[in-house]
Amino acid sequence: MSKIAFVGGKLVDGTGAAPVEDSLVLVDDKKIAYAGPRTEVPEGYEVRDIQGRTIMPGLIDTHLHFSGNLTDNDNDWVIESVAQKQA
Repeated sequence: MSKIAFVGGKLVDGTGAAPVEDSLVLVDDKKIAYAGPRTEVPEGYEVRDIQGRTIMPGLIDTHLHFSGNLTDNDNDWVIESVAQKQA
């Protein structure tokens, strides 16, 4: 289990609140355990100094390409679907 503390960066939390200029973000086993004003880092965390940087925890990458993962069988489905739409 990994524990990482990101210390000192500007925290933008996506709630519309003002950014926290000197923040602490604790990640415990790939889950955000804390995000807010800087406090003392609990024991057992690997500390990463991110002063001068911005951190935005909790973002989800939803970018994808539907046609990027097609198999040979899927190509026929796409061609048939396009042909039906054009008919």
